[in-house]
Parts: sequence; C-alpha cells; structure tokens
Amino acid sequence: MADVHLVVQRRGAADLVMPSKLANVLAVGGVAVLTAFPETELGRMAKGDAACVYHCDSEDPRVFAQAIRNLLRNEDRCDELKRKARLYTARMIAKDYVLREFEGRLIALSKGERS
Repeated sequence: MADVHLVVQRRGAADLVMPSKLANVLAVGGVAVLTAFPETELGRMAKGDAACVYHCDSEDPRVFAQAIRNLLRNEDRCDELKRKARLYTARMIAKDYVLREFEGRLIALSKGERS
C-alpha cells in the first residue's frame, strides 16, 4: 500500500460524490491527503476529533506538496489517521450502515416526513 493517497477535488466538484478511491483507501486504513475545501462534505472529514483524512485546502501544487511532506514526517499523525479511517469506514460507509440509513429515510418519506 502507498504511504499516502492523494485525492484532488476541484472546488466545483467536491460536494457531488465521494470519490470511490477514497472509500477504498479509508477501508484499508490508508492515509489520504485531500484538497477538498473546508465547507464541503469531504472537507468536513478532516475536522474535529474524528478527522480521518489530512486536509490541504489549496489547489496550488507547491502547497499540496508541502502538506504531503509535513504528513510524511509525522508518523504519529499517520498512525492516528489510519486508525480513524478504519473507524470512519465501519461507522459511515459500511454496507449495513448505509442500507439502514437508506431504509430509515425511505420509511420517513413514505410517511410524509422530511429529513
């Protein structure tokens, strides 16, 4: 497995869909550096105690390269991201979770409720 996986999202596409590559990286406990902006769903994955990705909010290649270097120099941070990536996958991307959430939303919609 690679030391770091790069996920580059342009501002206009960042909230359309989670890149399938990212789901796979997180599932195996990989470290992902992504360029999504903080206000997007992907950007929020890098915030708070449950942050499971390393965030770089720039499309500038020099800033992106520096973010990668900083991460590779910090083994403890990489280990923490790996652990949180696996937890995130188990809680938010796992088939059972997704299907349970989908079913709940369908039931709510059938009753005329909005989420």
